[in-house]
Amino acid sequence: MRNLSTFNKLVLTLNLFFSVSLLISFFAPHLSVTDYPFLSFFALSVPFLFLVNMLFSIYWLFFNIKFCLIAVLVLGIGFFVMEPFFKLDISKKIDDTAGLKIMGYNVQEFRYSRERSSRLMNFVASQAPDVIGIQEFSMEGTDEFEKNYPYSFRTVGGRAKSVQAIFSKYPIISKEHIKFPNTANSALAADIVYEGDTIRVYVVHLQSLRIRPGMVKRERSDHLYSRLIKSFAKQEEQCAILKNHMARSTYKTVICGDFNNTQYSHVYKTIKGDMQDTFLKKGSGFGRTINFWRFPLRIDFIFVDKSFQVKTHQNFDVGFSDHFPVMTTLNLVDQ
Repeated sequence: MRNLSTFNKLVLTLNLFFSVSLLISFFAPHLSVTDYPFLSFFALSVPFLFLVNMLFSIYWLFFNIKFCLIAVLVLGIGFFVMEPFFKLDISKKIDDTAGLKIMGYNVQEFRYSRERSSRLMNFVASQAPDVIGIQEFSMEGTDEFEKNYPYSFRTVGGRAKSVQAIFSKYPIISKEHIKFPNTANSALAADIVYEGDTIRVYVVHLQSLRIRPGMVKRERSDHLYSRLIKSFAKQEEQCAILKNHMARSTYKTVICGDFNNTQYSHVYKTIKGDMQDTFLKKGSGFGRTINFWRFPLRIDFIFVDKSFQVKTHQNFDVGFSDHFPVMTTLNLVDQ
């Protein structure tokens, strides 16, 4: 320490701060924000904390190998206890055989230009999913989607409500709107007949955080903190309602969810349970699903239970909404 320059002492102090922050974030998936609300901010920051610690480790490689071990040690712990921040696809082999294609997409109510909305619908048509679960749907898109999907279900909208929708090429024999209290957000469940079996598909939209670069700059920090704490608490409440509903189901299950939180959050861990995250099974890269300062946040997920074999997972970097669509191809496992 004595031999360090003033600048490197500052760098070391920052290094220790961000390394400890990353260590604290390792507890976020395991503890409820109801009891430890501050952990939600650490969960949301994990991708940033990972990258910063990587930069510190590279910096110290050139100036002091001993201090490099601080960040490397913390990153090493994270490698074993946390979901991957980056998924390396080693095989590069694409399974193009037939299967059930399911897409999840938050379309942001088609808020952009009519031309961009048209391109969005053309994109979905080009990918030809068998089932598509949509968050923040708008009734304006109904006619276009119904051309290719004879079976559908939409939640009831309105000025204060976010509409969830599901469109399917296979028969929907039962459907339910799962309402969350005191919020515009909700979920839906649809039972779909596929290959002589019944699959329950959930479309989930957890409490929105409403974080935008412009809003963050304008909003007072104490107001922002208080508002986000309330939103995280609502996510926990909504998560419990969803898990309760899932526990009563006897069907094979698929979840298409915009969780408005990352894979390092308690709600992610709770909803996922022992299900398969299709990105972790067959995805690659960062899996970015929202356009947030170009930072690789993954907040949209597809989970499937162990009745399915995950054949493919794709993330699409298309700018038709503030979210990016995700799609998976599945096979039913012979039982």
